[in-house]
Amino acid sequence: MSLKLESHQESVLEELMQKSFGAQNIYIPQNYKKGGKKHKEKEPCDLAWFGNGVLVLFYLTSGNKSLEKQDEHNLKQARKWIHYWRHQSNQKLNGTNRFGDSVSISFKEINYCVLLSVVSHATGIVFHKVAKNKPYGYTCTIPESLIHAISGFHGTVAENLGNGAVAK
Repeated sequence: MSLKLESHQESVLEELMQKSFGAQNIYIPQNYKKGGKKHKEKEPCDLAWFGNGVLVLFYLTSGNKSLEKQDEHNLKQARKWIHYWRHQSNQKLNGTNRFGDSVSISFKEINYCVLLSVVSHATGIVFHKVAKNKPYGYTCTIPESLIHAISGFHGTVAENLGNGAVAK
């Protein structure tokens, strides 16, 4: 079974994550409905990686809009999903991997969460926020070009995090 990826960004990111953590933990999320039948479905994120209580949510935007507008688009989507998920006890993050395996994650299962905003503009890695309460984690913005470069030389996610993030 292959993932139904919607963009070139998602394909490159999925390839990078396969090399880093394995394809079995990369999920395409199912849309959710916030409110009644009149509300349209919303996408919680573009891709998700989950394992051992760690969740990485990827928000991808490309185009001609400014860096600030692309980043704000991604972060707004992330904030809305996290707020809804945190406050709706019956809401789960549901997704399917390339092998057809499903996952259903409650907010309480998360010990550490990383929100990654991937933008098409040139930028450095920008850390926006570090969570001081459970789930611990951070929000940051990375350029799409970094993912392409790392994937191009068959690198892994560890290169995204830099030497300071490697356990010693």
